[in-house]
Amino acid sequence: MPRWLPRLLRRIHELAARGQVRLTLKAQRELVALGAGLDIQDACYVLGALAADDFSERFQSEHSAEWMYVFKPWPGPSST
Repeated sequence: MPRWLPRLLRRIHELAARGQVRLTLKAQRELVALGAGLDIQDACYVLGALAADDFSERFQSEHSAEWMYVFKPWPGPSST
């Protein structure tokens, strides 16, 4: 696990708990495309539940040189 990952996850969890999350237009469209009436509160819930095992990769934006982080959380066992 990269040494910066726990600090990043803490920050993501803090912001999600306070609801201080903004979605890009693309992220908003994808949230709607998932269906089931998902909204920003649902996104905050998912962000608040991210774990180190959900981390996939990081890369630098070609446009702003900012780091971008990719997480791929998998749903837990089905309750059905």
